[in-house]
Amino acid sequence: MNDMINLTGVDKDIFSYLEPSKLRSFFLFAGAGSGKTRTLINVLDCFRKSYLMEFVAYGKKIGVITYTNAACDEIKERLNYDESFEVSTIHSFAWGLIKPYTSDIKTWIVGALTQELSEVQEAQRKGRSGSKSAAERALKIVSIQRRLENLKSVTAFRYNPNGISSGRDSLNHSEVLKIASSLLVDKPLLQSILIESFPILLIDESQDTQRDLIEAFLDVQSKHAGSFCLGLLGDVMQRIYPDGKKDLGKDVPKDWAIPEKKVNYRCPPRIVELINNIRSVFDDHNQVPEKKEPGFAHLFVVDSNGPIDRLTMELKISDMMSQITQDKLWNNLRVDVKTLTLEHHMAAGRGGFADFFKPLYELSNRTDLVNGRLTGIPFLINVFIPFVQSVRAANKFRVMQILKEFSPLITSENLKSSAASVLKEAGDSVEALARLLAENADPTIHELLSVIANYKVLVLPDLFLQVLAASKIQAERDDADEFREELNLKFEEALKSPLSQLVAYSNYIADKSSFGTHQGVKGLQFPRVMVILDDDDSRGFLFSYEKLFGVAELTKADRDNMAEGKETTVDRTRRLFYVTCSRAEESLAVVMYTKQPQLVVEFSKAQKLFSDVEITVV
Repeated sequence: MNDMINLTGVDKDIFSYLEPSKLRSFFLFAGAGSGKTRTLINVLDCFRKSYLMEFVAYGKKIGVITYTNAACDEIKERLNYDESFEVSTIHSFAWGLIKPYTSDIKTWIVGALTQELSEVQEAQRKGRSGSKSAAERALKIVSIQRRLENLKSVTAFRYNPNGISSGRDSLNHSEVLKIASSLLVDKPLLQSILIESFPILLIDESQDTQRDLIEAFLDVQSKHAGSFCLGLLGDVMQRIYPDGKKDLGKDVPKDWAIPEKKVNYRCPPRIVELINNIRSVFDDHNQVPEKKEPGFAHLFVVDSNGPIDRLTMELKISDMMSQITQDKLWNNLRVDVKTLTLEHHMAAGRGGFADFFKPLYELSNRTDLVNGRLTGIPFLINVFIPFVQSVRAANKFRVMQILKEFSPLITSENLKSSAASVLKEAGDSVEALARLLAENADPTIHELLSVIANYKVLVLPDLFLQVLAASKIQAERDDADEFREELNLKFEEALKSPLSQLVAYSNYIADKSSFGTHQGVKGLQFPRVMVILDDDDSRGFLFSYEKLFGVAELTKADRDNMAEGKETTVDRTRRLFYVTCSRAEESLAVVMYTKQPQLVVEFSKAQKLFSDVEITVV
């Protein structure tokens, strides 16, 4: 326990809550840039040196749930990949809990599907026949009935948190969280297994962890307070997803500790002042900057009454920021500046992957598109792109690696029986792809998939086989669209786009591009940040910067929600604005497109968001 001497402040407090003989649950308030990941690792490292041998002797681990795979990897690396810590995303952790309970999983799914089937059938009876909605409901009914029938033969379920799973025995991400929540509440045995296996469970970004699962963990903690420490780390001001638990941190049980990290290590003083002002109407949590250099924050108000070339305008503003900050890297907008848009389609237009992205973004499960989990996407990103790029680069070693892993041709059985013909067949397919890439610098995804399908060199998902087959017979059936799944139709359109757009999309969702969304950059930081506020282009309704800046009037629903203490559009937008502005490590440009620029200027000064010299009307 001498290692505790090296801890100070909040880190020392949290370490004391984890002492095995007197566990205490806690909610750590940690605002933007406050270094909570550093605190988490410091405390866990100290725990490892002090108590871990005792834990391991009894088969116990510390569970650490993080928001992203990248955060998981960072924590694992900094803990030297010590397997005594179970570091995972919420989906992985939930699946680990429920995986052995096949019978309970099946019972839950049958119940949920039966209820959904009843609701869809009732809607079909009441709805207008012959309509598009009726046709969609008919397909839905058949799909549910088929799945119910298929479940009868399932003896074990499969799930991959990264989305590469399909088949009658597979579960989707939403189902895993819902089933885990339900079983934790209803199964005392599962509660016992949880607290015996993980007496300490720490959840990062807890404000955005799925509501039902957080409440299930809270239920377990309330029943086993002395033997189960639940540590929630987060900041309710940074809640950006609607399925998170509202007001988490405001209704903490009385016996919990509520430590707070007040220092902002990321942002310079000027930006800390700005984000403190943004959240001042929400709560009284104020941060103190650790940096000494003042930094820059500037508001550019763009009059959108006339036609505007937004890309040109943003390049112009980037040049202006270079002059204001005396930072030449602002001149390189597409490389050295992180541009944050409200909606993904805005980034797609700016980032050059709109033709691929927009058809798929019209699907109801668009969230799976932006996190790379939509059916078909994992194959395109993890198999198709590396294979095509390796063929283009004539990287024979990498090509063979991919074929050995994913080709139905290159199997040990085939190689034993007819190695020469198998290798020739694989070589012919690679040559055909190479010719297409040589003839066309940027062929369509459809053209490349067609070559792969013709040679059967890779196992294509059924979805793409159906899309390729449908394109061949489309001319024979003008009404074919009415009878095909929406996903197939959207992919048929998306696959007409060039390969470069798929690569750009892949870089975007992996956060390897200069674009991001207001929602998608939580936990990230960048030296130079440009935040785009553009309600007209966003076409959404959940957020409104015009309302936040006093330009647009509140709706009756907004006023009613305010009167009843419920969340409003302004509340959601304020939180999002806080998250985006707090990403900047050095300088921040806020670009607002509006038809009433003077109102934006007056509001910004009245609310002390930006001073007169920090506002430019373009």
